[in-house]
Amino acid sequence: IGPMGRWTYSDFKRELRDSIVVDPNTGSHHVDHAEGGDTAAFSRIVGRHTHLPHFMDARNRDAQVHASELWFTAPQGSVDPHICNDLETTFALQIAGHRMWQIGLLPPRRLPFTAYLFDSGSPESVKWRDENLLKNWQPLYEAELFAGDAIFWGPGFIHSTRNVDDEIATSMTVRFQFPLAAQLVRTFLPRLRRTADMHELWHVIHSWVMLSCPKRNPAEGTSSFEKYDPLYTPDVLVAATGVELAMERFHQTDADNNGLLTASEVCQDALDFCDFDKDGSVSMHEYMRVFQLWLALEQHTIQETPSNLRAFHYQDPEELRELNEGSRKMFQHAVELLQREDFYEQRHVHSEI
Repeated sequence: IGPMGRWTYSDFKRELRDSIVVDPNTGSHHVDHAEGGDTAAFSRIVGRHTHLPHFMDARNRDAQVHASELWFTAPQGSVDPHICNDLETTFALQIAGHRMWQIGLLPPRRLPFTAYLFDSGSPESVKWRDENLLKNWQPLYEAELFAGDAIFWGPGFIHSTRNVDDEIATSMTVRFQFPLAAQLVRTFLPRLRRTADMHELWHVIHSWVMLSCPKRNPAEGTSSFEKYDPLYTPDVLVAATGVELAMERFHQTDADNNGLLTASEVCQDALDFCDFDKDGSVSMHEYMRVFQLWLALEQHTIQETPSNLRAFHYQDPEELRELNEGSRKMFQHAVELLQREDFYEQRHVHSEI
């Protein structure tokens, strides 16, 4: 990472005094392009002292330079387990200090939730989450990062950090879009679809199943996509058999009529999502497997959600976040579902998919 690895909090504070903001909830200091300030100075520093790992898509360089965030953690400070509802793979680089990381994928879900469980929400739901869902959380991985070390994790990972030094720890995070973690999403599709924290991912999954990729919206920043416009309404999904829809969609996309979809016909993320055997193409059989899995999940989601909450599954992500922050009925519904899931788990033992 070059000379940046020797920078401390004092160096950044001197260079970026007007850009450092304090998180009112955790007390941590960070630099975020969305917060304003002299972010151009931050971009210049990042541009001079970083480069993309050789194995990454060169298109990610723009996000690295212009959409990175700096985080400063007080001596012996920590961040409790939580999830960021990002679609992209997150890259965290330790610049100075010594930090412990714990990460683990979201737990399986048997029933659909409209309330956030691991991200932001009403004060009541956050308190309940910490006392119940995360009280006995066991991470899958633990990592010890020193200056110059980095860690990646994909969408749907709970994570926590702790500064184990007696000095301020400095780190930089950036979210990369190319490629999106389509195969990871397909592998753990049920839990990601049933957890409202990952709501921003749902319309992307919908697009992949329809053999397209959502358009990125440059006006909204490097990690934003255009507003969700569902191809099928909940009523249509509940009534549909799926077979006719899938066959029609496959034949519409198979431009050369050879029975296989390739990168020349389908965007790469959608291709990866549907490519079970990872041979670079998608057969009708593979596509039918993906389509029917997704459709069954959508139908189950709608049927298991109270009628007055069903529309929230297709809400714009920002609107759903605002509703979660002030909605008691979503929180109450989540408590009821978790009680039902405990009952369900005792009587159903089978794989997630």
